[in-house]
Amino acid sequence: MSSKMPSRDLQLLSGSHVLLYIAISIAMVAACANDDAADLDGLPKSASTESRDVSEHMRASLLVDASGADDNAAGRVGVLFELEAGWHAYWQNPGETGLPPELNWSGRRANGKQIVEGDFGATQWPTPIPFKGGGSRLVSYGYADQVLLMNPVADFGSLADVSVDASILICADRCIPVNFTLSRNLLAKPLAVTADVERALFVKFAEQVPREATALDVGLAAHYSSAELAAGDVFEGAIAIERCKTRHPDCSAIVPSSGSTFFPDEPTDEALSFAFVGVAPHPEQPKVTLLRFRATLENDLDELPAQIGGVLQVKGRNGEQYAVSLALPFPAAGQTTTGSSIEIAPSWMTAAGELGPGATEQTAGALSDM
Repeated sequence: MSSKMPSRDLQLLSGSHVLLYIAISIAMVAACANDDAADLDGLPKSASTESRDVSEHMRASLLVDASGADDNAAGRVGVLFELEAGWHAYWQNPGETGLPPELNWSGRRANGKQIVEGDFGATQWPTPIPFKGGGSRLVSYGYADQVLLMNPVADFGSLADVSVDASILICADRCIPVNFTLSRNLLAKPLAVTADVERALFVKFAEQVPREATALDVGLAAHYSSAELAAGDVFEGAIAIERCKTRHPDCSAIVPSSGSTFFPDEPTDEALSFAFVGVAPHPEQPKVTLLRFRATLENDLDELPAQIGGVLQVKGRNGEQYAVSLALPFPAAGQTTTGSSIEIAPSWMTAAGELGPGATEQTAGALSDM
């Protein structure tokens, strides 16, 4: 992308981004009605450096949203990354290749007090998609087209300006590291139409952030074939998903099908390889579905992982995707007890490969060839 985006590139933008540019254009015309040089790429003075091309293949925008303000006037800030077709960026765990984006926030309050990164909440990461390198078996996790990485910030109403120093690796047939800074003056209020478009982007990507199991009215538990595990071992297990724990009206839709995907967090990814092998109803509990898996512990582990963590994305019977944050305890040596979140060698767990009645085979990981 050049500093003045040609019409060819506009065809690559999503509808929401086109609306954002329309809103920005309206704001600029209102502020500079007599400026004959005004065009679609112009920004209102109140937004100065909030949006620009940071690479030939990517545009970045600093967005803000105060619509979710609570009693403490909390709001959100974020960076919208818009990638040229064929390029992708990475998730917080990039997988076997790549590097995660980094956002370092700072700013100033209206009373002149500086705010630092610690005043901002943790980055909220939308659920990624899997990538396979061309002709490679290496799997990575990330984003194509566009993604908004968001951070909550308290006492949003007192902010005068905000800045972010960002670094991101983008890849296609080659990889390019991109480093840039965006700043925004928050004392000059944007037009309402601009704020509405930004708010819609926050809503869109917030819906893609994984949720806790309780928020989806499901229970999670782990079942393992053995607790006597060591580095290099291959073992079997199952993630048990119990729906309708509190009879939420929409919970019956969350019945996992064969399209489930697991995105491991970095510690889990470094400790073991993981693949789903099938989905089946629990033989004893009608509200529970079992996602059977086979895993291999790495040979060079100094210690076993404390948990299997990451994001579990399941496809419900309504066809929608549900992303759930996963943090299930890993079995300790000699563990035999049955608890609410872990069970060792349950009676229904048959020999390897026997999934039981009603089971459906599934390809490992349900990965996409991208």
